[in-house]
Amino acid sequence: MEIPVLPIEWEHFVPRHVPPYVEVDGELELVEAHFEMCDHEHVYPLLFEGPPGVGKTLCFAAFAARKKIPIIQADLSEDVRRANLIGKFVVVGNEVYFSLGVLPAAIEVANQAGGAVLVLEEISACPPRMQKLINQLLDWRFQVYVDEIGRVFRLRKGAKLLVGATTNPAIWGGTWELNPDLRARFYVKRFDYPPADKEKEILERYGVHNSELVDRLITLATETRAALRDGQLSTALSPRDLVQVALAYTNYVHRGMDERKALSTALRVAVLGKYEEDVERRFVARRIESIFGVRVPC
Repeated sequence: MEIPVLPIEWEHFVPRHVPPYVEVDGELELVEAHFEMCDHEHVYPLLFEGPPGVGKTLCFAAFAARKKIPIIQADLSEDVRRANLIGKFVVVGNEVYFSLGVLPAAIEVANQAGGAVLVLEEISACPPRMQKLINQLLDWRFQVYVDEIGRVFRLRKGAKLLVGATTNPAIWGGTWELNPDLRARFYVKRFDYPPADKEKEILERYGVHNSELVDRLITLATETRAALRDGQLSTALSPRDLVQVALAYTNYVHRGMDERKALSTALRVAVLGKYEEDVERRFVARRIESIFGVRVPC
């Protein structure tokens, strides 16, 4: 008896709202090229590698939004199982169905919509044994075999599926090494912290037009990045962190909070809160006081 597969509605995966994205080094053009090169016989997967908060996932999402195509995002972790990637049996009412995992589901969505993007988030967090399951989607086979129901999922002629992935460098911890055979299947693009002019543009795109605040935030971020390289901090501030500070400060002021208190509060919750070790918190608090002239309790 053939087990039916739960249907997938591709329209649900078309992004409705994507935050502003500022291209730094031709990455959107690269994504476009790899998407256009894909067909039912060829796959050109992209791996974006870089520190947290620099826009790796957002780049894929911005591309999907611009093309008005579905994007399937899979948050991988050490708890990922075969059921997450390939699928599992489920009971609906009195009937047994097979619910597709993210890999065959992405193929189905691309076949229905004509084109789609699959993003495997933090792929190096996926256990090595589970990483092996991804290989068949990234090489000449370009397919997913679902043994549980005896079906092979392939891209139909005329459809496109861009397979993307993101990962943080090993210094951030909490990750496995990528299997060499899996990494070798990707084209790798390195992301780094943007230069100051691009970071200013990012903040402006989010509606932050206080030039003094922007300059000081970038100064603080630059110092944390230097401290990370020198081993004084375990993490540095990213563009995402700076946007959080600026938006929090702006909203606190709009709600009637005193400007100095609003700045101190925003820096405490959006910057200092990211550091758990006391010695790191004291280091960052001193830099905040020096740059902004406000004290932030550790």
